Formats: sequence, C-alpha cells, structure tokens
Amino acid sequence: MTENETAALPLGLALTPLNPAYQEDPFALLDQVREAGRIVHDPQLGRHIVGRFEDVQAILNDRDLAVDPRKATENSFSARLRRLDDSAREPSMLFLDPPDHTRLRSLVTKAFTPRAIERMRPRIEEIATELIDKIGDQASFDLMTEFCQPYPTIVIAEMLGVDPADQADFKRWTDDSVAAGFDPFASEETKQRALVAGEQMENYLRRAIAERRDDPRDDLITALIHAEDEGDFFNDDEVRSMVGLLLAAGNVTTTDLLGNGMKNLLQHQDQVQLLRDDPSLIPNAVEEMLRTEGPVTFSGRITVDDREIAGCPMHAGQSITVALGAANYDPRLHKDPHKFDVTREDIDHLAFGGGRRYCLGAPLARLEAQIGVRTLITRFPSLRLAEQELRWKKVPVFRGLESLIVLT
Repeated sequence: MTENETAALPLGLALTPLNPAYQEDPFALLDQVREAGRIVHDPQLGRHIVGRFEDVQAILNDRDLAVDPRKATENSFSARLRRLDDSAREPSMLFLDPPDHTRLRSLVTKAFTPRAIERMRPRIEEIATELIDKIGDQASFDLMTEFCQPYPTIVIAEMLGVDPADQADFKRWTDDSVAAGFDPFASEETKQRALVAGEQMENYLRRAIAERRDDPRDDLITALIHAEDEGDFFNDDEVRSMVGLLLAAGNVTTTDLLGNGMKNLLQHQDQVQLLRDDPSLIPNAVEEMLRTEGPVTFSGRITVDDREIAGCPMHAGQSITVALGAANYDPRLHKDPHKFDVTREDIDHLAFGGGRRYCLGAPLARLEAQIGVRTLITRFPSLRLAEQELRWKKVPVFRGLESLIVLT
C-alpha cells in the first residue's frame, strides 16, 4: 500500500471517539480499513491495524505475541498505554504475559466457569426484576442509568462481597479509572479523577482484605485470598489488582453490551417481535448483539521478535491493533454483515477476544445479557426508543452509550 493510499484511509485520531463520524458509526470506517489490506500501517499512532476475521483470530491465538506495554518500542501505540501509569506497581493481569498471566488467571478461573456462573442465575434474575420494579410504570426512562449500569454492577459487587451501600462508589471508581486507563488522549482532569479513584478504591480494598483475613466470608474477595494452585497464592497487591479488574470488566463492558444490544434490538421492532414469539432465540440474539456492536472495538498485541504478521514483516516491539469491530463485520465470514438478525445462523465473533486471553467473564456477561433482554421485553411489552440524539462515551477501545431514553 502506497503512502497516498494510506493517507486516504481513516487512521489515527479518525479511528477514535474524538472523530464525530467514528462516534456515529465506527464500523463503516473500520470497513474501509479492513478492505484496504490484510494489515494497514497507522503512522499517526505508531501501530499496524489488522481487521480481517481470519487474521485477527490468528493473532489472538498466537502465544508468541505479548501484551505487556513495557515490551513495546518507545514510539509505538502500546508505549502510550505504558505512560498512562507511571506507578511502580505491576500491571493488572490484563497487561501481563506468561508466566505471571498464567499463574494469576489459573487462580481466579474457578470462580468463572460456566457451571459456577449458572448457579448464580436465580439471584441475577432477582436483581433484574428488582431494578425493573423500581422503574415501575414510568412512561419513559433512561435505560442506561436505570438498568444497564446498575444491573451488572450489583451482580459483580455481590459476588465480591461489597456492601450494597458502597456499590455506587465502586461504579464511580471503575468508570473514572477506565476513562483514563485506556485513553492515551485523556485530559489532565480525567487523569486526576482516575488517580483519586484509584487511591480511594485501594484504601477500601486494603480494609476489606484485612477484614476477610480475620473473618472469612462466602464471597469472591475471600476466595481470592485463599485461592491456591500448585502452591501459588495471590498476595494482597494481586488481590487488589484482580478485584479492580473484575469490577471494571464486570460492569463497564457488560453495561455496554446490554446498552448497545438493546439499542440495536429496539431499532428493529420486527426482531423484538421474533424474541417475544420465541424466547428461545434470546441466546442467539445476544450473540448477534456481541457481533454487531460489542463493548470492545479494539485489542492489541506486541511483537517480541522479528516475524511476519498478516503477510507483513515486523520487528520486535511493534504494536499490532486488532480491530475486533472490523473482524466481526467481515463479509468473508458473514453474509450481509451490517444486517441485525437475531435468527442469523452460525454466528461467529471475536467480541470476547481469543486464545489464552479469551474473556474470563464471558459466561457471566452472556448470562446477564440473556436475563436482562428477556426481563426487559417481557415486563415492557411496548418498549421502544424515544427520539433522541445518541450520546456515546469518548473512551477509545470501548463502545458504549452515555444514555438511552426508552418509552414504555
């Protein structure tokens, strides 16, 4: 690809929420990048973008690629993420490579097996029902603030053993941390809020861990403290880091999965009717929601040696951005990929990543989304979107609504 051809593509800041066209429809722009070639150099942000499903899947499954930003060359996109955290602390599991990643993940995996999550179904259904009961017979409400935001927050907070009185604090802390932690363009004000949020959460968790060492409880924080795998345990710093990661992943991404998914569903009332007529389609509908507008649009890898990626020679330390949002719309995989179809057969998507980093919370997110969709369309038989200008959050990598007004 020539320099002029690359310059004509939507790259750099144009592929972030700082671009109004991207906020409105990132997938149209990602289509252009995907179809321009197997791999596209983005000189503005120092990365190579891969968007075709087969190539993205291969990269996600490649065990010889890294994620630790400390392994990236200084001018690469991954190095920007490294500079967001100037502390001496170890990164969270999300940004660690084996053997550290392997050890930490093995210690926490048991809490998120499909069987363990399925046991939570009755309580998750109760939480969804309780939130809908609070909404009552309002003629309209903000689906994000009244349901999509509190719902997964309550679920993960209860799993961890967080006092209900503190759940609002945890939501604020995780939102503020994510807003800065994944945004290389974050303002100083945003960074300062994240710093304060991190300190407040850390102080809270120090007390919570100390309390559970003295008085163990039936919750996930206690389980993490006592988790053991072949003689390995979490230390207190690792417990705090893991709890922070689980809180962020457990509410931010599931909130956006449900918000984006309900937006797409309610824009197609014929699809809503299909689910009302046949609720057994709801699990398939959730997979279509994940494919068409999942909560994470990009992921990343770092080369650790000289190698070929998607047909392109690359050097150690270079950044690869895998465009999940482009891969999920690849016409080589799905016929008519921009059509939202809850009856689509053989849905394949990469919304939860892949390989050894496949999303640990995928079973929980799926269950919450399935229960949430069923509860909403059952309790509100005429649920529909109000006329509104959609407002999207401005955190790169993520895709999520600030609000979504619906009519009952």
